[in-house]
Amino acid sequence: IGATNSNAEDIVRLIQEGDASAGICPDDIAGVKVFMGSSTGNMLVDDNSTLASLFAISGKPVLVHCEDEQTIKANLEKAVEKYGEDIPFSEHENIRSRKACIKSSIKALEKAIQHGTRLVLCHIPTKEEIEMVRAAKSNNQDTVAETACN
Repeated sequence: IGATNSNAEDIVRLIQEGDASAGICPDDIAGVKVFMGSSTGNMLVDDNSTLASLFAISGKPVLVHCEDEQTIKANLEKAVEKYGEDIPFSEHENIRSRKACIKSSIKALEKAIQHGTRLVLCHIPTKEEIEMVRAAKSNNQDTVAETACN
């Protein structure tokens, strides 16, 4: 199930109780996907209280796409200044930069350690994040990651 800044309470309720009227039982939900940087539609969770609610979920993995929204916005602003509205695709890696990824992964790992979250960091692109996951496992064995490295 996909999280937004406005549906954390609903997700927690569905995971705990399900929804008989919709035919959803808690076992139907495999995990919760969290985009910490903007994605399709409103699939963004950058509110700290919402993140705390989601990372406090027990019994289900929280799968996180880690990109820091503020960093993305600042980088996008620079790209718009340089290219206008016709930003080349080659700027994607600069807009969604290493810094954006690492900063967000630090936040996710800290929250997972704090709450004992079953955390999956999705398609992390940097060696620094891999090392951070290895280090975080000493405080939270339920932390795993998959990579998108070349």
